[in-house]
Amino acid sequence: ALAARLTQDAIYYGIVRTKDVIDNSTTIKFAFLSFLGDNLSPMLRAKASTVKGSVSSIFAPFHAELIGLSDPAEVTSRAVDKAVGAVSHGGEVGDAPAGAS
Repeated sequence: ALAARLTQDAIYYGIVRTKDVIDNSTTIKFAFLSFLGDNLSPMLRAKASTVKGSVSSIFAPFHAELIGLSDPAEVTSRAVDKAVGAVSHGGEVGDAPAGAS
């Protein structure tokens, strides 16, 4: 649903709430998303880079980040679950074991 609202000519920041299971306990986790459409002007891209730290602090605390997304197809619940799972289970974002969701 979120991906359908993203356009290629805008900057989006947001937080997504998801669940993760750790030691048979369901926990609530949050992931910060940063989406920059491919049709942004160079000036807007520079501005997004400049303000990203300030914006992410507004959404803090969160458990994982998905930054630099530029294609709505990258904004999926699987991508969020993978990022949260990687961090929750001792890795870095993007280091989730194969088959993790």
